[in-house]
Amino acid sequence: SSSHHTKTPQVSDTFWCGHFLDLFAGSGTIQDGENCCFMHWVGLPKRWQKRHPLYPWQEDILNDLNNGVKFFFHLKPPKIGATQFWLLWALFQAIKNPKWRYGQAGIVVATSGREEAEKMIERTKEILVVKNKDGKPMLDKNDNLLYKYPINQGYNTKREFTINTVKFRAFPAQNDHINAIRSQPNMQLVIGDEVAFFSTVDQGKIRDAFEHYIGGSDAIIALITTAGNSPSGFAYDIYKEEPSIYKKIIHDYHVGLIVHPESQTSLYRKS
Repeated sequence: SSSHHTKTPQVSDTFWCGHFLDLFAGSGTIQDGENCCFMHWVGLPKRWQKRHPLYPWQEDILNDLNNGVKFFFHLKPPKIGATQFWLLWALFQAIKNPKWRYGQAGIVVATSGREEAEKMIERTKEILVVKNKDGKPMLDKNDNLLYKYPINQGYNTKREFTINTVKFRAFPAQNDHINAIRSQPNMQLVIGDEVAFFSTVDQGKIRDAFEHYIGGSDAIIALITTAGNSPSGFAYDIYKEEPSIYKKIIHDYHVGLIVHPESQTSLYRKS
């Protein structure tokens, strides 16, 4: 069942316009739904009832991507919008990048089994849900969610969906599933979420599953994690290794306190 749309919307070729304020109009903010960039078109992420632009560290990752960096390791504090950034960027690529056609974006969630993986698929689809002024999701006359861009739910709606021929799939992280991610055709992006928490999985196997795509494909690998329970495992190995194929981005909680100059918001509240 795909979502009901008469025509495919025009989406900006720009992922992020770089601004929160409408500098040309000389007043106010750029509203959600504007077509200056994909981020504004889908609606900026919200937290504490406020809209949040991309912060400088997110813009740095975007610059790296635009400059051809392919392998990322991001050690970060909780709730700074790191995973959300990758989900947004993946949706943008799926809609706009012809190289992604009939490709896949795989999301591997380390913290637990199926529920977490399914939540990631929900989160990704949620970005495209049409909302009213109060932020409530809007439904069509058959009580189906309305999406800003047609989504094909496929047969396994909890674990995958397709947008513009690109399949988004979540892979739970138990040992018996991890090999499933290795043999996927045309993988464009693999997101590993909370990679320091692959406790039930053989560490060599998991690293091998992610890095299986290196060399033989164009896949981008984004390994994201908060600090694990102990200094061990493949995420810790990457953290320590020099040289590394990964662009290592190491942030502590201070990154969440950075105030954006245009929006005057930060991702953490100063208490």
